[in-house]
Amino acid sequence: MNIFLRVYNTLFRTIDRHDLSAWDHPVNTNMPIYGVYHVFCADGWESLVNAQVDDLRTCGLLDATAKLYVSCVALHDGDVDTLKKIVNSDKLEIISAVDNPRVFEYPALEFLREKSDEEDCLFYYFHTKGVSFFTKKRKDHCFAKFKRRVDAWRMLMEYFLMDKWQVAVNVLLDGYDTYGCNRCPPKPAPYRMYAGNFWWATSKYIRTLPHLDCSALQDDRFYAELWLYEGHPKDFSAFDTVAQLYRVYLPPTFYQTNTQPVFAMMKFVFRYNLVKIRKNIFKYNYDNHLNRKYQKS
Repeated sequence: MNIFLRVYNTLFRTIDRHDLSAWDHPVNTNMPIYGVYHVFCADGWESLVNAQVDDLRTCGLLDATAKLYVSCVALHDGDVDTLKKIVNSDKLEIISAVDNPRVFEYPALEFLREKSDEEDCLFYYFHTKGVSFFTKKRKDHCFAKFKRRVDAWRMLMEYFLMDKWQVAVNVLLDGYDTYGCNRCPPKPAPYRMYAGNFWWATSKYIRTLPHLDCSALQDDRFYAELWLYEGHPKDFSAFDTVAQLYRVYLPPTFYQTNTQPVFAMMKFVFRYNLVKIRKNIFKYNYDNHLNRKYQKS
């Protein structure tokens, strides 16, 4: 890539927001919509699930959902009963409840893959992103800043999956295979995932994917995210950024409004480039450092 173009993109193209107006209208389809939700019942999970289920209700997506299939890793007696009380809907169906965290997202995604063979439908998939960081045991400032970034990333994904659910459905009805946000890796490399793994897809496309390899999930923590792209979908992304959102805070105004505050954008670009310099020049591995420091809290 031309060096001047790289500099321009680094300074002025850190985010790319898709114009959604063509698809932002009421849905008209008889095709059933199914939600698949993976819940990890780590410390503090109840507050996160409460918030996510409230969002599903408030935006109208739960009403439009024929069935909400939930897999959970339940670490304590009573977790499943608590989950049922929080969702409080006859649309809920528990498809898996195990106490082994090492199954990761496998039960949910494999169920989705098998369900796709049964009928033509639309799926949305999401999970308790960042629940490992909901611990109340840490109070330090660095952890609070890190958790703020993780929460902001999850809010981005929830916004486009839930709040913009009618856009998602209309995009899929318009011929796309998948819908989500924040594709990775950045161009010019080919996209391989929706970073964070919140997405919509048609059953027609899901049927083209291989069944999941449980052992691969043990060896590669990105496998669950990479799986969706194994069929080389006609993908749609409502919002992309070159920034790694574990490392850079993304203000909701960047995607919820038509204007970006100048100071907030300058701060975002500065932080993105600082992280980039530390990684590429000083070989600082943010992901390993942050996960090692906080994931097991």
